[in-house]
Amino acid sequence: MQKSGYWRKVRISDWFDRLASVSRRVEGKGFSIVYRFYSTEHGPVKYVGRSDSPFSRASGHYYGIGVYGIHSGLGGRVTWVDFRYIVGQGRYKASYEEECRQYHWHWPDLNTNHPAKRHWSWACPVCGQ
Repeated sequence: MQKSGYWRKVRISDWFDRLASVSRRVEGKGFSIVYRFYSTEHGPVKYVGRSDSPFSRASGHYYGIGVYGIHSGLGGRVTWVDFRYIVGQGRYKASYEEECRQYHWHWPDLNTNHPAKRHWSWACPVCGQ
């Protein structure tokens, strides 16, 4: 499994290009991402999330926020993002665990629920939920 460091914060309008760059870097292998949204460049994390299929149209975050800078599900405007990508075997669990760590570290005000598990047997590495 390979994890990247977080990219520097970029404007939401540049996010799709960054994801495309990651896709080229990992040469067509599947990858997961854990992302953090901010309302201002130097403000606190407003939302933490993850995706195991970053270019899926079913994932409204990428097309809703990435294109327009607004996602009604987050209850407000976010204009900055950073993210970490994870490739390789075990990437689904690793991305869940990373999302949990970021959620507990930042307690973002736009997250209303603990990160969802992909598999019932997984436990949050912070709270055990």
